[in-house]
Amino acid sequence: MKKKEILLCAAVFAAVFLSSCGYSDYVHMDYTVHHGAAADSWEGRTLFLASTSAYRNAKGLAAFPDGGVPRYLLKKTALYRFDSSSGQLDELADFSDLAGFLGVSRSKWAAVLFHKDGAVFYRVGPAGGWEQYEGMKKNREDILKKIKEKY
Repeated sequence: MKKKEILLCAAVFAAVFLSSCGYSDYVHMDYTVHHGAAADSWEGRTLFLASTSAYRNAKGLAAFPDGGVPRYLLKKTALYRFDSSSGQLDELADFSDLAGFLGVSRSKWAAVLFHKDGAVFYRVGPAGGWEQYEGMKKNREDILKKIKEKY
């Protein structure tokens, strides 16, 4: 083969290879309610943790061989209170920074929720405890320290 033919083949291959990498045009949404809701039958209020995520799936060669890694546009987990008498839903606390660190899968979260006389008490964190994240790389240790102190 001539040098021009080899360069042409390489250019076509590179164009096909690069154009087939990327993410889907469709946005997928996922809503998950976590385990451990706390209900107050006297006041008709329920506390619960819920996660929301929006992502685009990998496509083309980026999805090879196992489907690829999706590109997340939104990762949010928050504490909500639902008042059944008025039908009102209130967001009480946003844990987006922790969701960005842990992910939004409910199996990675541990939460204790309680409310009494209008006061809300909660504790959230990783399901396996903070110790499993202690040996992380230096650049993520600073993030871990800030999040751990906050929660």
